[in-house]
Amino acid sequence: MEKSKLDALQLKMHDLEKKVNGKLNSKPTHDLRYKKLCLHPRVELPSTFKIPKLNMFDGNGHPITYLKDFCSRLVVLENNEALLMRLFIQSLSRITFT
Repeated sequence: MEKSKLDALQLKMHDLEKKVNGKLNSKPTHDLRYKKLCLHPRVELPSTFKIPKLNMFDGNGHPITYLKDFCSRLVVLENNEALLMRLFIQSLSRITFT
């Protein structure tokens, strides 16, 4: 790889690290109201839809393997991103968020 491209990548990486560290060290100011916490508050399930049994993801195991399993179980909803996101969030165990 050219030195200039490598330097540019290193600079981008440094900038990204600064942003991440800044976010990790900043005091969170979250709005805890339902409408702000729920990503898709108006999503309704079709009356004929039956939620398949979803495996819960607890942070253990490989996340890509979990995502592939999740997507394969809900392939019929592939065009309904809002519903997929709502179901995905429900499939994460509490431990995953800590």
